[in-house]
Amino acid sequence: MTTVRELEDWMLHNGIKNTFTETGRFLTDEGFGLEKVSEIFIWYFIERVERQNLMYFTSEKDAVQFVYNYVRKIADNPAP
Repeated sequence: MTTVRELEDWMLHNGIKNTFTETGRFLTDEGFGLEKVSEIFIWYFIERVERQNLMYFTSEKDAVQFVYNYVRKIADNPAP
């Protein structure tokens, strides 16, 4: 998996809620998101309109792999 579109399709196919907005933001139900700004992908967390940038990626592939691994871990170990 190397693109945000492939990640979005995989999540949709596996019943994992997400939103990909027209402005290039990809959001999960938990408040995490991935946004492309210029040539950088930013993994962030937002709560009560306060945003915290957590990680930066220079390639879409690296960003998608990180998010995929994160989402898989959450999906495989749901909160009680």
